[in-house]
Amino acid sequence: MVRAEYRWLICLFVGLFVLFYAVPLLPVYGTPLEVAFSLSWLCFCLLMIGANLYALLSVSTKEKKFVQQAAQQPYSTSVKRTRRLPSR
Repeated sequence: MVRAEYRWLICLFVGLFVLFYAVPLLPVYGTPLEVAFSLSWLCFCLLMIGANLYALLSVSTKEKKFVQQAAQQPYSTSVKRTRRLPSR
């Protein structure tokens, strides 16, 4: 793992911990301001968790270039083509 991936992993675990700790404490019923705060807090926390997951699971640019080059190369001529079956 690269050093930045450790940071993303730590941030992901901290975000999950904060989410699981704070959800029972957030007011679900109350004034509209309290409910709006709870929903906005949950949205930001889920956004942070999603961003860290994306950063952890994303493909590096070198791997993307390799996949693109492999997709652009034609198939080898040594591959024996199979005969197509007639459609019924």
